[in-house]
Amino acid sequence: MLLKTNESAAMRKKEKFLMYVYFGAMAKDIENDTADTPMILNFANRITEEKIPPQEGNAAKVFLSFVGGKNSSEFKWMHCFDEAESA
Repeated sequence: MLLKTNESAAMRKKEKFLMYVYFGAMAKDIENDTADTPMILNFANRITEEKIPPQEGNAAKVFLSFVGGKNSSEFKWMHCFDEAESA
């Protein structure tokens, strides 16, 4: 039986991004014996779907590199707060 894909069954860009971030953060937690995944997901979840670049996997790697301290500055799309939250 073949599954028919439709728009409601497909993962949204933000869901894909969060999935990649989740698994990457979990891998780092296991490797480093830490428990940072909930905090990292909280920050990642604040990024609006419109700001996430088209390649969700690459965006997640760049984001995880930033929160891991390997990048010195965040990219514009990583800004976690929009104007309504900062006002």
